[in-house]
Amino acid sequence: MALTTDNAAAAALCLSLTAIGRAFAEWALDARFGAGFRRLAPRHRALAVKNALKGAVLMACVPLASVALDLRYRQGVADADNPFLGLVAAAYAAQDATALATCFGWLAPRTRAHHCVVCVLWVLFATSRLRGPFAAAVWLCAAATTTGVVNVYLALRKLLPPGERRSMASACFWLYASVFAATVVHQTLLLRASDGGPAAACLWAAFLAVVWIDDVYLLRHLFVARRAREPASRAQ
Repeated sequence: MALTTDNAAAAALCLSLTAIGRAFAEWALDARFGAGFRRLAPRHRALAVKNALKGAVLMACVPLASVALDLRYRQGVADADNPFLGLVAAAYAAQDATALATCFGWLAPRTRAHHCVVCVLWVLFATSRLRGPFAAAVWLCAAATTTGVVNVYLALRKLLPPGERRSMASACFWLYASVFAATVVHQTLLLRASDGGPAAACLWAAFLAVVWIDDVYLLRHLFVARRAREPASRAQ
């Protein structure tokens, strides 16, 4: 099934805005932190820009995701007729696709795999193939929009004073742990109720495992960072 015109347009728009947003995020970090930002190694500067932009995009998508889910589940609007759903999916996937294109060598292998899964799921959504257990990806994307502040923390963790870094890491840990636990329970229930057959269920479980392994590493980083006295351990 071919990529629909609306989804192609949403993707083009989000990729274009992401390119502009990266330049703005870099300017904003430089304006706020000055020499501290410029002294970062190229890898850390690139990841700071990537995470700052992704955090801002995810937080901006929270109201759009709420409207999209209301249209989909309460009003019964089909995915193909739900412009908010397509916009949120494209905005989310655009961040991960851009990260793969601009920071590939600086991302941990598990993070690359996570971003690749997101891009594959967007292609399935955009070509109307998100069926059976894979339909649960809509909820996965919606839940992710509520954790944008965690990406903001990842962007700022090497720029903030130790006390502020620990406080932000602690708040992000509890937020992320809550969203992660609720998502695991919800996705397990959806998987048990899905009707796509055992092969599709196993494939979707494998996709979830790739995403959740990266999430577990991030939770571990946040748990350590909330008490750390030295610069926090690596995370992406």
